[in-house]
Amino acid sequence: MGEATELSLVVDRILKRYHKGLLDKAVSIFTPFPDKKPLSDLELSKDAIEFIKQYEPKAEKNGLFFHQFNLLDTYSKGAENFILTSSTGSGKSLCFWTWIIDKLSMNPHATAIICFPTQALMWGQADRLSKISTEKTHYNKKKENAFSGNINVNNEKIGWTIWKGVGSGWTKDKAMKEHEGTENFKRARIRLSTLDKAHWSLIPGHVNFTKNLECIVLDEAHQYDGLFGANVHYFLKRIYIAKESSKRRRPNVFLASATLSDATSFASRLISYPENEIQHVTDLVNPQINTIPLKKVNEILESPPKDGLLRINLFIDSLNKNYDLTELIDNINVVGNTLNLLYFSNSKYESRILKKKTNKSFKRSIEIYDGDLPPERRRHIEKLFNELEGSTLLATNALELGVD
Repeated sequence: MGEATELSLVVDRILKRYHKGLLDKAVSIFTPFPDKKPLSDLELSKDAIEFIKQYEPKAEKNGLFFHQFNLLDTYSKGAENFILTSSTGSGKSLCFWTWIIDKLSMNPHATAIICFPTQALMWGQADRLSKISTEKTHYNKKKENAFSGNINVNNEKIGWTIWKGVGSGWTKDKAMKEHEGTENFKRARIRLSTLDKAHWSLIPGHVNFTKNLECIVLDEAHQYDGLFGANVHYFLKRIYIAKESSKRRRPNVFLASATLSDATSFASRLISYPENEIQHVTDLVNPQINTIPLKKVNEILESPPKDGLLRINLFIDSLNKNYDLTELIDNINVVGNTLNLLYFSNSKYESRILKKKTNKSFKRSIEIYDGDLPPERRRHIEKLFNELEGSTLLATNALELGVD
């Protein structure tokens, strides 16, 4: 009750301070935790099961979320191409990594590429893989940032590597250039990349990798529309042509995405596979969305529903009065000094301006999170935000896309 009571006090102060501008109704969103199924019920190869236990140790005891189980079960029965739509933090990465590891363990020559829309996401997944990897290659002094490693599955090593641009002139990335000359890079059968790097560089100079390419994962696929989507579409077309010219079958494709209204049709257009050759799996979790009177907000916060995540949204009418909500960043007279606060800014420049304007006498810990931060700094800030009390995080959407 302590945490809920502190939150209630903050809500009370917000209601009093902005009462003239707040709409008279709030929106509560309760997302139940998905049902689970035992890992032992899954009929996958020993390699795949062993990898799941390494990647998510709790799965052996607690099982898999139903949508994770459903996708891997469907894969074990012969499905080849997937679009998985589920909410953030629902375990999509476990599914596509298990899919990759299983397919590569069955074919010692097969390769895989997993593409992300941002480097933040790419480095986040590399960090997750490095925690279960051996023979890691680091390119920073603190050895917090792994460029490559080996995943050991039943005494077989499957190598992975970061693959990003090396740049030129003042943007030249000497560490990546050096890494591309190492045996770890050359032997790696899995490459983690951004889409722009893969789009421009996959085929020239990487013929053997492309020729043996069997798996493609496109993460955050809901972002691939418009011009970005066209680039992705023709990136895949290039790969298909390269494979067909070497008389080899197309690679299979796995799309991981937030909820889409017509997921299978979207996937078909993007990856050029017929809809009947794409398996759509979703988390089947239906959030409970209700409008509630403002006076009921604290009552719900004091006794929140169990077995799920609760969000309550307050709305302010900015046309009614010009409120400066940036004061919430550091004003302990409103937000207190124990609850953490996440403030999304429009740009990294706005974040820096806001931090300079904060009242240092209030002594709330304030950190900035954006795409300019090196990976090791991102991981450090994420850890701080989970461990500290009374901290404020000024973030761009790099946080939304960069945290596993």
